[in-house]
Amino acid sequence: MKSRTCDTFSVHRAFTALLAALLIVSGLSAPVAVAADPLTLDAPRAAKSVSPGDHLGAVHPGVEITARPTGVGVGGLWTSTPRSDRPSGGLLSGSGEELRRLVDTGVVGGLQIVLEMKEAAIVSQGVIGSEVEGWHGAGWTGRGATIGVLDSSFTGYAGLLGTELPSTVTTASFHTEGLQRGSNRHGTAVAEIIHDAAPGADLVLVNADPDKLDVAVDFFISQGVDVINLSGGWSVGPFDGTAEQDVEVNRAIDAGIVWVNAAGNEADQHFASSYQDGDADGWSELSGMVEINDFFVPAGDEFQVLLNWTDPTRDLDLCLWDLDPVGGGVEMLDCSEGLQNAPWHQPLEVISWLNTDSDTHWFGFSIGGDPLNPVTGTNYDVFTNVVLDLALQTPASSLLVPNAAERVISVGAVPHFSHSQIESYSSRGPTADGRVKPDLVAPDRVATATYGSEFAGTSASSPFVAGLAALYLNMYPGSSPIDVRRELGLLADGAGKNNTFGWGYARLGDPGGERVAIQNPGSGHWTLRMPDGSDNSFYYGVANDVALMCDWNGDGIDTPGLYRRVNGYVYLRYSNDFGVADHEFFYGIPFDIPVCGDWDGDGTDSIGIYRPSLGEFFLRNSNAQGPADVMFHFGLGSDVPFAGDWDGDGTDTVGMFRPSNGYVYVTNQNATSLADFESFYGIAGDRFVVGDWDGDGDDTFGIFRPSEAAFYLANQIGQTSTNQVVDLGSFNSNAVAGTFE
Repeated sequence: MKSRTCDTFSVHRAFTALLAALLIVSGLSAPVAVAADPLTLDAPRAAKSVSPGDHLGAVHPGVEITARPTGVGVGGLWTSTPRSDRPSGGLLSGSGEELRRLVDTGVVGGLQIVLEMKEAAIVSQGVIGSEVEGWHGAGWTGRGATIGVLDSSFTGYAGLLGTELPSTVTTASFHTEGLQRGSNRHGTAVAEIIHDAAPGADLVLVNADPDKLDVAVDFFISQGVDVINLSGGWSVGPFDGTAEQDVEVNRAIDAGIVWVNAAGNEADQHFASSYQDGDADGWSELSGMVEINDFFVPAGDEFQVLLNWTDPTRDLDLCLWDLDPVGGGVEMLDCSEGLQNAPWHQPLEVISWLNTDSDTHWFGFSIGGDPLNPVTGTNYDVFTNVVLDLALQTPASSLLVPNAAERVISVGAVPHFSHSQIESYSSRGPTADGRVKPDLVAPDRVATATYGSEFAGTSASSPFVAGLAALYLNMYPGSSPIDVRRELGLLADGAGKNNTFGWGYARLGDPGGERVAIQNPGSGHWTLRMPDGSDNSFYYGVANDVALMCDWNGDGIDTPGLYRRVNGYVYLRYSNDFGVADHEFFYGIPFDIPVCGDWDGDGTDSIGIYRPSLGEFFLRNSNAQGPADVMFHFGLGSDVPFAGDWDGDGTDTVGMFRPSNGYVYVTNQNATSLADFESFYGIAGDRFVVGDWDGDGDDTFGIFRPSEAAFYLANQIGQTSTNQVVDLGSFNSNAVAGTFE
């Protein structure tokens, strides 16, 4: 056998403790299979010698595992028994020897190894420069939505409250080690990304033991969460959407919760084939004559190899080999060879091992069967956790549970700087039953306060999509989980769905609608919130000019106007930048209050004034000196006038805000009349502003609250609640709005 060397081998992954591996990888290139002579086994397989109730797998003496007691007719995770009827003995932890002693002495009828979500120890920018900033700039921040974060641990989260995380969060732990498990900060980094994408959403942070997923789901439902993000998963099948975890996920979705899940980082850690033993030696040929799939493990690292198949009445085994033992040749280290011959048995074998060498070491695994009763044609999946340079890889169908659940939004990873480049490790579809997954891809290799410059893997991609789901629910609060999944798919930047990118890169597009702006009346400094979320600032005007923002020349862009109340002069600017007036004229008398709008539906806004002493409007259909084209009475002398298109007919009409009581009165005709509609919006001291905030063609109400330096915008006339909140301005700011690009 030709030896494989690792002198040119770059160690680009690290490993976590056994039983805990969520989805982070280093983000370097995928391992490439190294050419070698076929790794074959010369000796036939020996008969297995394991107790019928022993389903702990091959366990290194230095590794601790967790197992669930099983009784007669109960197959642990594989059982179809209802939750309330399952054994209540809880989980047991210890070395393989300690746990096997419980089986051998009859303390328990059997033990089935239990695996937590996958997690890795190292990390390698998504919101910055993305259209999400435009949503935030328009006031869509996820306000009113609650996002549940289900993860392994949230160590250090308290130190980020009020900065990288909301000021307050709800927490619960159903894990024996508590919410903050040592140095494990994975969930904290995930929550950071969610908060970046949806800063207005409330967060609920939860972790749970592997047998407490149902309890965690119950808690999320009781908290009224709208979205759950799981940046993790299980490499224990079945992988067709019917695993026990899939059942719990579907229960959450049935309760109206959008479930977003990391696809997994298993594309280069997965091997799939079917059992073939052409030479009848009890070892399956993996590819051609190869019977051992080899890999490397860094010094001191724990690792796992998991063998899954679907038929519990067919018996397969998994063996671990030392391919570079001290004496040369190859050496079998141990086998996971639990007995599977009944419907309640779990078709799973697990190797839990430790590299005790002082250097990176060469290992391999083989698949065994009974040569006298071969299980030819049995399909199987092997997942490694997390090894280097796996020789035979199968990127297809490498999704973790629960990504095969149909209504789950499954998310793969692309670098934040290259949305068309799939990460080599990002898990692919299809599901075991042939459905196309994942659903979307999203950015990884993003910066967080928790991990520094690069947080890579689908663990970082999934929370970005969870944040997008919250923004969507902010705009469309009645949407179901199916609605959200469908709409995110339609909005994705892709061409048809495939098993690598799903529908494509997750995006929401331009939210549409007009944006807010402020003017400092003392300095003439303007700040416009642009569609991409940035601010455009410039100076225009002098102290105490009244700010206007309208489309003065019919080009579709709103630009500043100034009304100088001391003399009735109007100064119009045709661009949003520093400069002198492009057009000026006289209209009105001193101390009139200006308004602007498209009074005749010709596509160009023009000036109007409200004269408080008469309670009368004087509207002009052109921006030139001359008499009013329309005059009428509406409102009281102490009211604040404004204008908008309340019914979407293309013509602006006036309204009044009464600061003394917060009531708003609007009319659909520019004529003396009673209000067509009146409602309450705002409080004393608020400054009224009008705009089409959601882009539906109808103008609605907003207020600028000086005490909070924030805009509160509603998308329906008569609505007293707020849809959008925009932080902008200062105590003395004047508020305007418009279309700035």
